[in-house]
Amino acid sequence: MTILSLRTAAVRIRETRRAVTKRGRASGPSPYFFVCGAGISVPSVPLAWQIQDECRERATSLGLATGSAPSDAAGAYSYWLEQAFPDPEQRRAYFRKAIDGKPLTDANLRLAHLLADGALSSFLVTPNFDDFVARALHLFGEPCVICDHPATTARIDLDAPEPQVVHVHGSYWFYDLVNTDAEIRARAIGLRDGPGMGELLSDLLRARVPLVVGYSGWESDVIMTSLKSRLLQGPLRHQIYWFCYSQSSFDALPIWLREHPNVCFVLPEAPDTALPADRVFDELLRVFEVEAPPITRDPLSFYAEQLRTLVPERAPDAPPDPYFFEDVIRRLQRAARLLGDDARKIEPALEQVRDAVRRGRYAQAAKRANAVPLKSLRKEQLRDLLDALWAAVTRGGRTPKEELELHEAFLRIVDERPRAPVEKGRLAGVLIARAAALLASGHPQLALDAALDAPRRLGDAAAKMPRAQHRLGRLRARALVELGRRDEALEVYDSLETRFARAVEVRLRASAAGAARERAELLVALGREPEAEAGLDRVVARLEGSVESRLQRELAAVLDARATLRESRGKPHEAQADRERAAKLREAAPPNGSLRPPALDT
Repeated sequence: MTILSLRTAAVRIRETRRAVTKRGRASGPSPYFFVCGAGISVPSVPLAWQIQDECRERATSLGLATGSAPSDAAGAYSYWLEQAFPDPEQRRAYFRKAIDGKPLTDANLRLAHLLADGALSSFLVTPNFDDFVARALHLFGEPCVICDHPATTARIDLDAPEPQVVHVHGSYWFYDLVNTDAEIRARAIGLRDGPGMGELLSDLLRARVPLVVGYSGWESDVIMTSLKSRLLQGPLRHQIYWFCYSQSSFDALPIWLREHPNVCFVLPEAPDTALPADRVFDELLRVFEVEAPPITRDPLSFYAEQLRTLVPERAPDAPPDPYFFEDVIRRLQRAARLLGDDARKIEPALEQVRDAVRRGRYAQAAKRANAVPLKSLRKEQLRDLLDALWAAVTRGGRTPKEELELHEAFLRIVDERPRAPVEKGRLAGVLIARAAALLASGHPQLALDAALDAPRRLGDAAAKMPRAQHRLGRLRARALVELGRRDEALEVYDSLETRFARAVEVRLRASAAGAARERAELLVALGREPEAEAGLDRVVARLEGSVESRLQRELAAVLDARATLRESRGKPHEAQADRERAAKLREAAPPNGSLRPPALDT
């Protein structure tokens, strides 16, 4: 199997796209299409395990359940959904309630940006029921072709340049969406009396290969069935790229897929981290140098042009327009000219920063922000600049050097304009990320200095931010370990345990458990294994019975750490028991979304 970093995969995809293009980037058929699953719609739409839990609770409370649930994930999901909502129309109503009116996610917007541009691909296959991608495309002014039933596959032209979206399991608008295990298997087989989803995907896979993002790969559905059939037919012309949210997501994929020579996998670069869908799309936007959508560059002119397309000018002898759309268009055009004049005087530098962020070029955003003359900016313009940089700071997947460039650009504004309207939660997030980036860059002394300096910068607000205090303490301890000052590091960890061991807030409890694992590793390095095991025992006792997924995953990590320690101390049976418990916890509480760092406002 081939494992790649996100950056390497993105560059390889770009070079393959260029290689099959005859003249320039925009011409020639793409060798790729997207396959995107539920991971692109989190958190607006619940994941399968969350739906399963909700359905199990409903079915149990109402006494609807009959028989027993299958042991496999897909079977259990199908079972509880059908027990809670036996009729197809009930299921459609349930999903409509879960989806209708929910906001578009960053991943859907980023994907629509790529599809609208078309440089990489304009074709999407998805098992999702929501219409988020189509809505995002319409927001960007791009019409798209929708196929959401086997009877509508004739709408699809594999060579058409416009965006096309295929919902292989249907959409939430109609009664015939496919959800249960039997329905999924039937859809995979296709319609006997005409072309079905399976036939469409077979045609597509003969000509192109998928870029898979946010999709877990249920073996019985039409996507996996078609892909397996194609892989068994012989080698592919191009490599498939499968972007895995986590290591456990990769481990759950079938052997026939993981070991195929034509499939490359992209995993998170560090253990116990994640690779969310929006980060994948960010990197693809950056590598393909996709321009920002017109609506974000000149919104008034964009809407005027959209109206002009929908409401063409009338002939002189035509009856008058009863809605006066011509007047609306003229008013938009006039406002665009006035705004353009103001922007040319005041905001060109700010717009360059925003444009770099929209295109996913975050290091360039930092460089452009540093070139902005801060003294001439009004309060609202300072806020706009900070907002643009914060949007860049919250994205992941960059090198520590690029991270530091963004942090320094943000802090430059705070230092040069002390009264800039910066939220303390965002400032705390930047200060913590800066210390972490310095540590990751191999500069533990600078990281220690940054962590010690952060409370001064935060002032009185630091006392009201227990999570920020805890994370800065962990960074101080880790930096001291790197500097060889282990006894001092242990004192910091002991202080954190004393102050935060009984924390109530979920994220703070999870951070405290992580610090306890780091403390145990340090004690082992100091030759104090019994103390390390005792400390992990205390954490396990505190986390026992937690119902929150985050805490259950943290408990699994603590159990794994204790298992390793017990093995080294000659306790193989206890170690095996810990590993088995950890595996069950991870299966019951999978990650449920992006790990983007929020502002630390509590």
